[in-house]
Formats: sequence, structure tokens, C-alpha cells
Amino acid sequence: MKKTKKLKTCLPQIVWLLSGIFLGAAALLSFTSSGEKLIQIAPWLGSSMLATGIANVILYFYCMKQTPGAKWLLADSITAALLSIFPLFNQITSAAAIPIFFCVWDLFSGILRIMESTEQKAAGEYGWRWFYIVGIIEILAGCIALIKPVEEALTMHVTVGLVLLIQAIAFFHKASMNLKYIK
Repeated sequence: MKKTKKLKTCLPQIVWLLSGIFLGAAALLSFTSSGEKLIQIAPWLGSSMLATGIANVILYFYCMKQTPGAKWLLADSITAALLSIFPLFNQITSAAAIPIFFCVWDLFSGILRIMESTEQKAAGEYGWRWFYIVGIIEILAGCIALIKPVEEALTMHVTVGLVLLIQAIAFFHKASMNLKYIK
């Protein structure tokens, strides 16, 4: 019984750390590739979104249904999994359209993170402000990355890399906040 309880408290932290590592690796891949190779690496980038989405859906049903803000985790997970379909399987999509899927994911994640933080605040949980700040950063990054002059200045692969890096940082943040709850 104790092992199951300990696993349920540590599992979110492990999943979020792995998600952050996976998204960070995808960001690194995007940064080191040229813009012309964006279509070629799109399945790898989409797989990072899909893996993160599926892992969080499983995490929700396994151990997080009752925690405040968990329904926003589920919504974010399903959105990530659904948006990953386009870069993963649609090789007809032009390279210019690929950043849109990642930016929309960032925007949606930011909105959900803010909603999650307000629910945590209402439940009297510690650290809700950090989730709020991360949500604002995600929204701003998603909006800025969708602006055409910014996209042209940064190039598409850098834009996608930045979005993935911000998502990775958000997952590392969730893992560190979960660590504070376990102590």
C-alpha cells in the first residue's frame, strides 16, 4: 500500500521531468536544424507533443483526477495529442504552417495554466502564482511567435524551438512544484 501511494505521489514528477527532457531534446533538434529541414524533422517534433499529451492523459487517469486543476491538465494533454497529428502525419503541410500548430499549443497551454492556477488559488494551494506566471509567459510567447515579422526574423525552426523550449521549462516547473508538495 505504501509503495502504491509513494508511486502515485512521485509519478507526476517523473512524467513531467521526462516530458521536459523530451521537449527540450525536440527544441534542441529544431534549433540545430535549418529551416528547410523543418518538414523532415516535423514527425520528431510532433512525436514529442504526442508523447507528452499521452503521458499526461495516463497520468490524469492514474493518479491526478482529484487534485485541483487536474481537469486543465487533461484538456492540455488532449490538445497536445490532437495538435501533434498534423506535424506527425501530414507531410503535405508546408513548412510555414508547422509553427502554427506549436504556437497554438503554447497559447492553449498558457490559458489552461492560468485557469489551473486560479483553481489552485481557490483551493489554498502553495505556488499558484508561479503557474500563473508560466501561463502568461506561454501566452505571450505563443502570440509573439504567431506575428509574421517575428517569425521571419527568427525563422520557422527557431520559432518552433522556442515554443518547445518554453513548454519544456513549464514541465520542469510543474515537476519542481510537485517536489515541493511531496516534501
